[in-house]
Amino acid sequence: MLALLVLATGLRLYRLGDENFWIDEVLQVRVASQPLATIFANYHPAADPGRYQQAPLSLLITHLFLSPSHAEWSARLPSALFGVAGVFSLYLVGRGLFGPPTALLAALLLAISPLDIWYSQEARWYALWALLTTLSYWALLRASRRGGLRAWIAYATLTVLNLYTFLLSFAVAGLQALSAWRLQRAGAAGRGFAVRLAVTLSLLAAAVVPVLAIAATYLTPHPAPARPGTLAALPFTLFAYAMGFSLGPTIADLHNNAGMLSVAAEHPIAAIVLLLALTLLAAGIALAWRTPGAGDLLLPWLGGPFVLAFALALLLNINYRVRYALVALPAFLLLIAAGITSLRSGLLRAAALAALLTCSLWSLANYYWNPRYDKEHVADVLAYVRMTGIAGAPVVTVGEIGVAATYYGLGLAVVSLNDCRAEFSQRDSARLADFHQRPELWLLSGRDWENQTPACRARLASSHETVALRRYPGVDLYQLRRRAPAAAQG
Repeated sequence: MLALLVLATGLRLYRLGDENFWIDEVLQVRVASQPLATIFANYHPAADPGRYQQAPLSLLITHLFLSPSHAEWSARLPSALFGVAGVFSLYLVGRGLFGPPTALLAALLLAISPLDIWYSQEARWYALWALLTTLSYWALLRASRRGGLRAWIAYATLTVLNLYTFLLSFAVAGLQALSAWRLQRAGAAGRGFAVRLAVTLSLLAAAVVPVLAIAATYLTPHPAPARPGTLAALPFTLFAYAMGFSLGPTIADLHNNAGMLSVAAEHPIAAIVLLLALTLLAAGIALAWRTPGAGDLLLPWLGGPFVLAFALALLLNINYRVRYALVALPAFLLLIAAGITSLRSGLLRAAALAALLTCSLWSLANYYWNPRYDKEHVADVLAYVRMTGIAGAPVVTVGEIGVAATYYGLGLAVVSLNDCRAEFSQRDSARLADFHQRPELWLLSGRDWENQTPACRARLASSHETVALRRYPGVDLYQLRRRAPAAAQG
């Protein structure tokens, strides 16, 4: 276990600060940069939305680690440490359900999990959420078998901390109540266990009133998204649990692709890995059903988060994200480990494990060293803009990278355009009218899921021509220069 923790630490600290912040990390750092008293004071629905996030615990922790030098590394360090602790917490749950061999294998799979490492290297709350959820399941397992005041206090404390980490922890508590009812019904827990859990959760309601007030503002319907959710998100979530986002299709590929079948046709490795994972998952579920209490605890933990997150996304008209269901990853990997250990043939066990390890290491190699899977290199782009010394030229951003460009573009005239189509807003119309008069322009395009870049270039083509195009991972930089008067007139 110590060797696995060393491995997990090395993988999560390696190149921790190399990638620049992406959009959500910028928002986290901005809020966490406020004084601690201000973070507390702004945690209410009437506050400026730019000064609070949906739960404060991760923000308070991030605040303590912020540093003006090595900003990315220091802001992400808490998530890396939480990711390492998550490996040990999964071992505790696995040992309690299946014994040390399966627990160690599950800890190994989580230690090298590309998806867990991805979120352990983000300055967000997802690694903390996964850790607290896993620990709360461990406390719940202890309470079901041993009872005692200490186990219930541990569970209550972890649940409160979880609810102050992410709003979807309410769904986790509901799934744990379902598991408690099933455990007691199956005789895997003492009499009155489910009632004690219900009483505990009821008493905790008073401690999370501020979270409930915030939830009322977040959990309301939004305007219909441009990319409505599809059922393809569910199998992709299982693929991401197995291999993360750096094997097969990139994030951009998924946004630009027509559907699940075309993704599988263009990236057959995705279908192969998903089939392997589902086969081992089925074997693990079969073993869990034969193990007292394991199926009752793990199956709601596995299926509930991503099904509920997907349903919630449809109800609220928001885009479903795999990270909304990250807490199911430990249960998924524990069941995969159980599936491997349940195979009777030693050769089959070795082959299944070797296949998983090979794919995981391949995905990690892409994550660390393949620029195709990098996050957007916004900081590098703006460093080049500064180096050119073109004084005062506006940097016009298209797509979802405007927040990151503003963060890294201090001293530059960064302007975000939301829409360049014919029916675009009056605000963007006024901005474009001003840009037509500028001698030089930079057009920065990234995460342009709505394909606005061609429209923006077309609207500027009457006054400006493209004199250079530089491509960076995830970002295109166009240098535009005002046309000569005769050419413009023509």
